[in-house]
Amino acid sequence: TVTMKWSAETGGLGMTASMTKTADVEPLPEYPETLFMIGDGVGDWIWDNTDLPMIAVHSHPYMFWKIVWMNETGGFKFAPKKMWANDFGKSGDMSADSVYNKGSDNVPVPGTAGYYMVVVDLKNEKISISDVKVHLIGATIGNLWDAPVADGKFTVDNANEVVTITKSLSAGELRMHVWHKWFPVQDPQPVAWWQAEFIILNNKIEFRGTGDDQERVNLTAGNYKIDLNFKTGAGSITAQ
Repeated sequence: TVTMKWSAETGGLGMTASMTKTADVEPLPEYPETLFMIGDGVGDWIWDNTDLPMIAVHSHPYMFWKIVWMNETGGFKFAPKKMWANDFGKSGDMSADSVYNKGSDNVPVPGTAGYYMVVVDLKNEKISISDVKVHLIGATIGNLWDAPVADGKFTVDNANEVVTITKSLSAGELRMHVWHKWFPVQDPQPVAWWQAEFIILNNKIEFRGTGDDQERVNLTAGNYKIDLNFKTGAGSITAQ
């Protein structure tokens, strides 16, 4: 608490001030606004060649996610900018639930080429590598909004390098999101599905990230095949 007294009669000559400490306050941690992956497990070790930005989780500035194609061998690291500064990887061995502690060593790929979901939690200093979970939600899938909707889950087709679903859908806005085991348990607020959503716009996957509601894509009722290529960023919606 700061108290200052000033007199019109004496001006600055009569000014007094006092400071009283009332509490200790921990400063809020600073997290990067961007995070990138690099390495021969996901591309190569040259920043000019490998462009793998992670997606920021809305309203959770310490968390990033990405669906990324991993090679059979190699490793990877992370950095807040596309340069070798403040980069990091893992420390120690992977836990039973496929989680690493944040550290300085390269993160090894699982050993089988294909798509994987990577989530980085900078607050808890954890890195997760898991199976890909992409879901439909909302009007097109029976107006169900409690994520994740099991009946709207996509299939990973590594042979064709796509995450795909073929399904009869109701009319309405096509909305999709990723899901992860950490999302329901974040403190103080869980990660809601819309905080990790994306759409297909002009045949391209567009991520919401930390932005506002995206442009909506409306479907008429019918049977559709939806393909998502997270290697190229291409997306398609095809009536069957």
